Amino acid sequence: MSSQCQNKTPQPTPGHSRDYSQVADDDLVILTDDSTDTEREKTAEKAHRREEAEMKEQREEEEAQQKKAADEEAERQRQRAAEEAEKQRHRASQERAQARRDEAAQRLSGTVYNINTAQRVPGTSVVVTATRWPPCTRCIASLMAGQCEPGQGKTRACVPCHNKKKTCSWMREEAAVGPSQKRAGTGSSRGEKKKKPRGKGKARATETEEADDEWEVGGEEDEPVTPLEGPLGAGVHTRWAEWERE
Repeated sequence: MSSQCQNKTPQPTPGHSRDYSQVADDDLVILTDDSTDTEREKTAEKAHRREEAEMKEQREEEEAQQKKAADEEAERQRQRAAEEAEKQRHRASQERAQARRDEAAQRLSGTVYNINTAQRVPGTSVVVTATRWPPCTRCIASLMAGQCEPGQGKTRACVPCHNKKKTCSWMREEAAVGPSQKRAGTGSSRGEKKKKPRGKGKARATETEEADDEWEVGGEEDEPVTPLEGPLGAGVHTRWAEWERE
């Protein structure tokens, strides 16, 4: 029985019998299936290429997003710069318009002159003068406000208008005010001559008298009249007596 079993066991051929335990490790060669290795290499190569493509696509997408963000930021900066420039232009336009309005208002409010130099004083609207009344309109227009002083005589005009023989605005003002409030020192009442006819027929003569009222600069009242003493009797006003003599 044992001999039969031993005969059924395959026996190695003499050509394949070799003891590999005595062979060095460097001399050993691992036998592989070439077809299997090639397929694995191809699969790994495809995976590597796919990974590289995905990474490249991701980098390109990131670069595109960064470029888009940079473009949007540049556009926002351009818009802010344009808005700021527009605001500055609008502000400058408003300042120029306000300056023109202020200049026009200053011209309309009146020109001020220095009494000593007769030069314009900017920024104010009060006439500086040494006279009691403000300068006339002609002196203001001709830059002679410093020389606008009351004149003498019947003209009732200021000195420059009297010298140039021009119509003075003071004359119109006095005509509007009336004879009861005449300007002091302008010759409105002092030095005024009254002509009174005397005599009858062809022998009428004119006598010139000075009527001197006592209207002073401070607006003082006229001196109280005194009754005439004499043959006309007490209590008679002097002007009434003059009329009686006529």
